[in-house]
Amino acid sequence: MQPHKEVANYWLRVSCFCLLGLMFMALPLPAGIGDARPNMLACVLLFGVLNPPHRLSVGTAFIAGLLLSALTGQILGVQSLCFVLMVYLVHVFYRPLIMFPRVQQRLCVFVTMLVMNACIFACQQGLGQSLVSEWYLLSPLLSALVWAGIFYPCLDMRAIARDDFLVIQQ
Repeated sequence: MQPHKEVANYWLRVSCFCLLGLMFMALPLPAGIGDARPNMLACVLLFGVLNPPHRLSVGTAFIAGLLLSALTGQILGVQSLCFVLMVYLVHVFYRPLIMFPRVQQRLCVFVTMLVMNACIFACQQGLGQSLVSEWYLLSPLLSALVWAGIFYPCLDMRAIARDDFLVIQQ
């Protein structure tokens, strides 16, 4: 496969995963547990940031945050700021995150999601729109569990696809 086709295929996969994450975020949930929803778009962005050769950038996180803010009816830019912060933190700590065992990776994802939720809360509090329920802290935990369910099977699929590609080339 030629390099430009590989990049195009990668961006097609990323955009499809982002659309799936956005669709999941748009699903209606009961009013009481809406805050406990795992942030699937953040999980997809984390997967994209942690996977070379074409890692997602801060710009992609900003655009995804704008789309999520517009979709959920929040103040435009709050989600973007938090996604940019999350992607930046993961870019800074990329090497240790990759080397950690799976349990520690889940813990780091939980802390990253917790920082992202704290950023959202601080922005909403500063704008006078803080609507936090008792389920709000469950979201980072569920996101870390969902991320583990997304990240490892996708890595396995990528390895299988790469092995098939090597067999075809030989």
